[in-house]
Amino acid sequence: KKGGGGMPPPRHYNINRILRFKVTMHNPEEVYNGWGDKHPQFGPFLAFDHGQCTVPNATTNYFDKYGYYVGCQTQHGKSYPGNVYWYSLPGPCPAEKLEEKSWWCKVTHPGGQCGQPDGGSSCTWHVDSAGEISLNELSGIADYDKFCSEHKREFVVESDKGVGLDFWNGLNDAAQNEKRVEAAKKLFLTKYPEQEDLATPPCEW
Repeated sequence: KKGGGGMPPPRHYNINRILRFKVTMHNPEEVYNGWGDKHPQFGPFLAFDHGQCTVPNATTNYFDKYGYYVGCQTQHGKSYPGNVYWYSLPGPCPAEKLEEKSWWCKVTHPGGQCGQPDGGSSCTWHVDSAGEISLNELSGIADYDKFCSEHKREFVVESDKGVGLDFWNGLNDAAQNEKRVEAAKKLFLTKYPEQEDLATPPCEW
C-alpha cells in the first residue's frame, strides 16, 4: 500500500525487521579432518538462493563427503565494519527450490537441522530465536505511513543520504556502518537485557 499516491514502494523484499538467532552447531569430524592441517571448525560457505544450494554438484562434492555441515565465508570490502561473516546452514532437500522440495526428497536428504547437534551428517545445527528489532525503531521512524506521506525518504541512492532521516547516510561507509551495528546491538540489549551477548566464532574461510 506504500507504493501509491506518490509514496515510495515497500522496502526491498518487504524487509521491515532484523531477526536475531542463537545457533548451536556441531560439524562432523569429516569437516575438521577434510582440509589437511587447516582443521576448520566450519566448512566452506555454500551459496543458497530460494532454499536451493546453487553450488554445482554440491551433493556429490560436499554433502555426501562431509555431511550437511555449517559453512562460513569472511566478507571483505571497505564498507564492512570489523569481521563480517556469511554462514550456510543446509536445510532439507538442498538441491531443490523451496516450492519444489518433495516429501520424499526431504526424507532422503534431511539437511542438518536437528534438536541437539551431535556431529552426525544430518544433525549439525539448531537455531533458537533471540529476539527481533524493527527497522523503524532502529532508524528512529515513529510512524512509517506518516513518514512517507510527508515525502520523506529513508535513503536516496543518487545522493547517498535520506530526506528527513540521516540514519542510512553513507550507506557504504565503514565508520557509519559500524555506528549502525552498534545501534542495533544497543537496541537488542535494551529490549532483551536478560540475553547473553555471545562472541562470534572466527571463520577460517
